Amino acid sequence: MRSIRLFCLVVGFLFPLLVLSSQNSFLTGFIRSQDTGEALPYALVSSSAGGVYADELGYYQFRYQPATETDSLEFQYVGYQTLKRSPLAVQTGTFDVYLQAMLNLPVLEVRAPALLAPGGSVLAIDLAQMKRQPVLGGEVDYLKSLTMLPGITTGVEGTANLQIRGGSADQTQIIVDGSPLYYANHLGGFLSALPPYSIKSLTVYKGGVPPAFGGRLSGVVDVLLQEGNQEQATGEVSIGTATLRGGIGQKLGKKGRLHLAGRYAYPAAIIDAGSISNYKRGVEGNKFNFTIYDFVAKYGVDVGEKSHFTATAFTSGDNGILQEAYGDEIIFENYRWNNRFLALHYFRSLGNGWTVSLNPYYSRFRYNFQGFTNDTSKPDSIVQVVGNAVVSQVEDVGIRATVEWQVSNRNSWQLGLFSVYHKFFSQAEATQRYSDQLLPRLRTLASGWEQAAFLTYEATFLQNRMVFNGGVRGSRFTGNAVDHNWQWEPRFRLQYRLSSVSSINLGYDKQLQYLHQLQTQGSLLPNDLWVLATATAPAASAQQVYLGWSGRTKSDHWEWYLEGYYKQMNNLVRLGFAEANVFDFEQDWAAAIYANGQGEARGIEVYLARNTEVWQWALSYTLAKSERAFSEINQGEWFPFVYDRRHVGNFNITYQPNKKWEMTALWLYQTGNAITLPTARAPGFTVFDKINGGRLPAYHRLDLAVTRYWTARRHQSREESLRLSIYNTYNRANPHEILIRPVTNSQVDPVTGAVSETVEWRAFQLSLFPIIPALSYQVNFGKPGLSSQ
Repeated sequence: MRSIRLFCLVVGFLFPLLVLSSQNSFLTGFIRSQDTGEALPYALVSSSAGGVYADELGYYQFRYQPATETDSLEFQYVGYQTLKRSPLAVQTGTFDVYLQAMLNLPVLEVRAPALLAPGGSVLAIDLAQMKRQPVLGGEVDYLKSLTMLPGITTGVEGTANLQIRGGSADQTQIIVDGSPLYYANHLGGFLSALPPYSIKSLTVYKGGVPPAFGGRLSGVVDVLLQEGNQEQATGEVSIGTATLRGGIGQKLGKKGRLHLAGRYAYPAAIIDAGSISNYKRGVEGNKFNFTIYDFVAKYGVDVGEKSHFTATAFTSGDNGILQEAYGDEIIFENYRWNNRFLALHYFRSLGNGWTVSLNPYYSRFRYNFQGFTNDTSKPDSIVQVVGNAVVSQVEDVGIRATVEWQVSNRNSWQLGLFSVYHKFFSQAEATQRYSDQLLPRLRTLASGWEQAAFLTYEATFLQNRMVFNGGVRGSRFTGNAVDHNWQWEPRFRLQYRLSSVSSINLGYDKQLQYLHQLQTQGSLLPNDLWVLATATAPAASAQQVYLGWSGRTKSDHWEWYLEGYYKQMNNLVRLGFAEANVFDFEQDWAAAIYANGQGEARGIEVYLARNTEVWQWALSYTLAKSERAFSEINQGEWFPFVYDRRHVGNFNITYQPNKKWEMTALWLYQTGNAITLPTARAPGFTVFDKINGGRLPAYHRLDLAVTRYWTARRHQSREESLRLSIYNTYNRANPHEILIRPVTNSQVDPVTGAVSETVEWRAFQLSLFPIIPALSYQVNFGKPGLSSQ
């Protein structure tokens, strides 16, 4: 109720301003591609009186000023021809704009406008450049490619878990069309869970997070999916070493658009179908099979001239079976997990600079594990089968309502409400063949409401030299027999333009997180436990400040930024040392954690890029430090976070001698993860010194890719490409984890001939991915130039 009263109070304050502005005229509409009908997010509308940027839907509101014959309105978007119109020829009201793509530039290249992305804390991603990068298995993966940017890393090799500025993966929120995505990986991170063809734009907030977003400490990845082609059918079909994928965009009805895309990993299914085996589940034989799929459907429609509606459905899943026979012993494991969500979005322009939007959604993530060991030599034994089972599920039902008022071309207000109902269920149990008796170990059922109200103000001052974006988010959480009262999260970012090509950027963020993820160590599988904040493990909080210098030349040939940040975190939690996996818990999770931890992260980020028609290269480097402290661990002293990496850097370069050939190379380096190594071992116990006092060897690799493009002779609207990529070209054995194993040594006495044995413990390095070549063939139809996107 307090959030509703706050909403009414602010609206009551702004209403008189609405009346005063009713005499002013606005030019409004959508900016779209002339070829596809797709909206062009963040396109620029400008005149001699100033300029405004369209929103993520391509909708703009430009305050109309008295015009003369010499005035000109310009509509601009990267990769498209600028459209100029005389204000005298354009009537006030609705004016939809269609821009023509330049054939020699990528169609969906999205650059961050100055108002949206000041410096290195807020980045609108260039999808065209990301798509060129060589990746594991030759599969385009935009989420994993984000690690080429400073301040963003993954946990372990091959994963798509994103860690931003010293935080953990659960502190990064991935939002797709307004719905949260709790687990963004396939096969433990071999691929991210979103089909690349469906992604229209990616915006990353490492800092400067808008008050409309909340619930995570470190950052937000905001993903907007395509709606489809309003003019003609367009699509893509690709088959590679790892996956078969495809997508299509199609006009549906007079004003509607439909986008469909999917992906399926086929190699394991082919191997399984062609194998000859005496496999029987839990009884005999060996088997390995892992299937991956994901699917996106999105429908968009214009409702009249001032309204727009979209509906997005998404599902992805993994199903893995592993059975190995060791003599009379059968070991069986079955892993299954899936994501699904349904998100709706309604947008309407109310006139006079006012817009309203509603975004309800449903999101669910579910993880299942079943494993057992069967001793077939003892069919009559009462302990014939010993197994474990785990179920973990997260469900969200939420809605976000936003009202925005653009007072003028230089300032605007945004006011909104957010509410989400969380429901978490987890269960772990052991089984034995005592008449199929269940031995429960862990069962958790929790739910709670998270509510928020937010207010944002954006303005330009000093003749457009200074840009301010700031506001406040108030949030509360009720559930688990606790009530976290309203807490306030002030945020702002400020950009001062030193010249037409460079600026100084600074900002401050405060974030709250009412969810905790209890993470196991070293696992590629999502057998982690999500829990809600309680009295003993209250909501985590973080505060961050950053300062930087950024710029981009007028020709777009050079782009750079240098930014430093400092972050404090409070009320962190972590699992106890004995709990290696969820299904090992023998007590409630609250008794198996360390709570009320602290964290600090600091770093300096450097980015330099050069873009020409033939060469494009970028250098990225981060010098960082991330630490944790718990009163019950390490004698209360600070210790390195497991993913603390002092040095992280990469260099990527692309060579395009003509429209037919493209060659890309990527080299990256990062300091090894922090690990805790034993200093001594005796029967029954192990002695450790300092937590995370050791380091894995440094990680580095070189990836290469060569792509050949051509146009079908009989079908000029169809383009084809063939890509050869090599992952880890010089076959570096990068460490995934260190295993401590006993080694038995035998010695023979030369005099007596007696044999004696000694046991010593040694450390062995486990590596995952050697050199991996991949080949993929792709066909794009409907619109020339898609293959270079």
